[in-house]
Amino acid sequence: MPHPVEGDRVSLEQSDPNICQECVMTREQRLKSLPEMILMDSLSICWGDWLDLRVRIVQVAASGLVSPLIYILAFGLGLGSSLDAVTKPLQGDSYLEFILPGMVALSSMVISFGGTTFSICGDRLFTKTFEEMLLLPVHPLSLYIGKMMAGVLRGLMTATSVILVAILFTGKIWSFFNPLFLLLVVLNCAVFSGLGVIVGLTVQSLESVGLYNNFVIIPMSFLGATFF
Repeated sequence: MPHPVEGDRVSLEQSDPNICQECVMTREQRLKSLPEMILMDSLSICWGDWLDLRVRIVQVAASGLVSPLIYILAFGLGLGSSLDAVTKPLQGDSYLEFILPGMVALSSMVISFGGTTFSICGDRLFTKTFEEMLLLPVHPLSLYIGKMMAGVLRGLMTATSVILVAILFTGKIWSFFNPLFLLLVVLNCAVFSGLGVIVGLTVQSLESVGLYNNFVIIPMSFLGATFF
């Protein structure tokens, strides 16, 4: 017997209370299992992206090191040596130590946003595999969270590689393993990978992604208190 609509609930309860009670229990069970279902589907989406990402771990980590290394050499060692001669930074023993935490946050922000955006744009606009993913029996929120979690993984891999380079330059290991700092790095990756999912789902061409880079990512790179 098909499930009744809300308008027929009273009449059905009068005719057969057992069937109505079964319908109510089924609905309650469905609502209780919804968060668990969203979590499991999100992990499945993230695992699918991880299977594609794990064969390119070295490439992803190395690509995120280019800009931080340039900033470290130009600002940390070049400009920093001149600043250290005349003033002392607010934190750390040198200007290089002062900007390294910002380099970690900056690289994780750029890779979390850019990697997520271009991955979804490639699936939507070129390979057309994203349309097949939409046919999967998953909740739309699961799709969003799963893609965001994959972006967090990209950002954390890049942040880890930058932290290793920072340890080589400074020799201080525990300075970058502060629990609050690590929590902020994860939140930073989550926020910008979530933004990357939204941008990747809404843009109609790769040229449109450049607008977000020019008006959001690049200004935050230089105005986000990384160098001062």
